[in-house]
Amino acid sequence: MAINEVPPRVEYALTDLGRSIMGPIRALTQWADSHHDAVLAARRDYAAREG
Repeated sequence: MAINEVPPRVEYALTDLGRSIMGPIRALTQWADSHHDAVLAARRDYAAREG
């Protein structure tokens, strides 16, 4: 939506389609938070093996 101001500004919003991805994004974020330490350990293990 354009707003009649100087300087001009625009506000953006997600569409219904855009909002529909929020559930999976939240699930991925929760997974990443829950597995953060394990992911870091796996990266360390890989780096140690591969040099």
